[in-house]
Amino acid sequence: MASHPTMNDVAREAGVGVATVDRVINRRAPVKPATQQRVMDAARRLGFSAGKGMTSSAVPCRLGFILLDSGAEFYRQFSEQLRFHAERSAHIAANPHFVWLSINASQQIADAIVELAGRVDVIGIVATDNPVVNQAINHVQEKGVRVYTLFSELTASGCAGYMGLDNRKAGRTAAWMISRLCKRPGKIGILLGDHRFLCQEMAEIGFRSWFREKAAEFDILEPLRSYEDDGMAEQATRTMLEENSDLVALYVPSGGVDGVVRALLAAKKQQSRTLTVVCHGPIAHAQKALLEEVVDVFIWHRMPALAAEIIAAIADDFVHEARGNQQRYLPFDILTVENF
Repeated sequence: MASHPTMNDVAREAGVGVATVDRVINRRAPVKPATQQRVMDAARRLGFSAGKGMTSSAVPCRLGFILLDSGAEFYRQFSEQLRFHAERSAHIAANPHFVWLSINASQQIADAIVELAGRVDVIGIVATDNPVVNQAINHVQEKGVRVYTLFSELTASGCAGYMGLDNRKAGRTAAWMISRLCKRPGKIGILLGDHRFLCQEMAEIGFRSWFREKAAEFDILEPLRSYEDDGMAEQATRTMLEENSDLVALYVPSGGVDGVVRALLAAKKQQSRTLTVVCHGPIAHAQKALLEEVVDVFIWHRMPALAAEIIAAIADDFVHEARGNQQRYLPFDILTVENF
């Protein structure tokens, strides 16, 4: 073999003709996805890269995502948008891999990171901050696989970056809205998916800090957990209502919001109380929740824009061989019944 791999070498390694390699490398004509992947894998193995006959951007980035199997509507929309934008990126390989796991399955998430790292170049992950997950991220980072945290940051030193909302800002925004919508001071409940979700921890910190600074007459309760599950969120909301007769507001910076809405609708039918409620979205029945006036405001993830930004950022980092931790804070919308 020549000192620098050639198209002939790539063709031999991939088991295809040189013309096929040329079509893939130089994008001269469409090639079946499976064949394209074989050629790209062969090019990687041989080190056929920039300065040796093809630009680095000609080798598409192989993507994998580890998402939660709860919060069905949120993650369904998210995965569809990720797939849509990945398939339209010149620098991302077709058909990204998706793995769906439970919020509590930290060891399975860690195992999935290691397994995916053998098949992809970049992993996007939604997970709680857990030592076994962080250890797996650091392990694959040493092997050259970049892992981006999505929506919720992790403390692993090997993370390639974070892409999602500025969650402290979201929490302070929710506090500002509740303080102005509430008719009187009183207790405010918070519902979290899990205490190890750093996004929710930061939202709670921002929420509490705003009230300490601006409206100390409100009493912020200790949060209850929903584990991102609609059924558990419904029960937690009922418990909060039953145990706090002077509850005036509720903030939900987590999954399980459809369950919260069910509990609030039931309470409204019993005419037991009216609350000021701010939740994060999207959820399946957001418009109904606003029209029924059980949720006042949604802090809304712009799902198509978020997915497009994430795919574009990953592609850009891949092409330019980015190093270090890349932080990208993405915008959110404020939705009410008037602008849904």
